[in-house]
Amino acid sequence: MKFKKKIDVLLFIEHIDRELELAEEIKSALNDNGFSCKILSSIYHNLLAILNYDAKIVITPSTSFGKGSISWCYENSTLNSPKFINLNYEQFISSWKGKYKSPKHEVSKNKQIHYCWGESFKQFLKSSGIPEANIKITGRPYFQLLSEKYKTKNFRSDIASIAGIDPTKKWFFIGLTDGLAFVNEQKIKYIIEQGGDEVGLRTHIKNVKKTIEHTLSWITNYENNTDYIFILRPHPSISVNHYKELIFNLIGYLPRNIIITKISTAQKWIVSCDKFLTNYSTLTLDASALKIP
Repeated sequence: MKFKKKIDVLLFIEHIDRELELAEEIKSALNDNGFSCKILSSIYHNLLAILNYDAKIVITPSTSFGKGSISWCYENSTLNSPKFINLNYEQFISSWKGKYKSPKHEVSKNKQIHYCWGESFKQFLKSSGIPEANIKITGRPYFQLLSEKYKTKNFRSDIASIAGIDPTKKWFFIGLTDGLAFVNEQKIKYIIEQGGDEVGLRTHIKNVKKTIEHTLSWITNYENNTDYIFILRPHPSISVNHYKELIFNLIGYLPRNIIITKISTAQKWIVSCDKFLTNYSTLTLDASALKIP
């Protein structure tokens, strides 16, 4: 019979490019303080974790207490359930979300510790039924990472070499919160069933699509300017092909001065570009912290 390995902390991430680097910093800090830690995927490693690790603490990027989620599995499949921590990576709550992003499961409400960036988000969690004692204001940990690893640095030559982009050109990096532009009707109905506001959601989807359309239209004005390159990096949940298909549907062709890529990380692009363009992404905070216009 195989015995599970005892470990202090299992740290789950959803999106590699949004969460892995910060997770590695957290793991390093835990190791320095004598705690063992393993980083796993909340999408691919749930069964692996349950079969192989007896954890004292399970950390997730969100509430993650839906049926079949890693927290649900540990709560229902182990003799001694671990402590649960929610890092709450998604801190901006739009009006259309209603109760969609609020914790709904009793275990999440009563047992999980919820980290948040500030007082307004704390109030949102309290209104969702989370006891104040289970909410910890931490600020935004990514700011420390940016300050220590990115500020005053530039990855332009490395990125240019990998992506095949001329480093002497003007780089305009585009990082949008764009996932809603690609949702299907089934996903829309699911969000509404989970507490999302239907009118606000459908209006928001139209606005996001319009944002992308206006951005692309604006880029085409500079197609003859060979000094400008526009680099669009899709949201972690959206593929390059998704974007190409959307662009063809919107304007009928792919502008020659735009590059759609998943190469590198959004933060490295931001600190290496001349200008940064976005809509309401939290990358705005990163660019502001890094003094990138």
